[in-house]
Amino acid sequence: MRKALRLDLINRGICIGHASPEAALGGPWSLIQDSDIIDIDANRSTVEVRLSDRELDERQRRWQAPPAVRGGLLEKYSNTVGTARYGAVTHTSAVEWPKDSPEDP
Repeated sequence: MRKALRLDLINRGICIGHASPEAALGGPWSLIQDSDIIDIDANRSTVEVRLSDRELDERQRRWQAPPAVRGGLLEKYSNTVGTARYGAVTHTSAVEWPKDSPEDP
């Protein structure tokens, strides 16, 4: 199992749900598929997927970036939101957000 998945959140209890935009960049979240088993351990602060390195490597090899969003509110949002690592906030002026790379821990 790989332990590179990261979950950024703020709440009053356990909450699982943020995987984008990191998944769109080809990071570990992008390799998760329906029916994959994911172990969440709040005491250890870990999120792990039950897949072999071989399977993850194969999925990474086949991965393709999703098409860019065109039109509407979702396009505006995708052009202004920063990554979860930096708060996932939006900003409408000329701000260059630091980009997470799939290699970031």
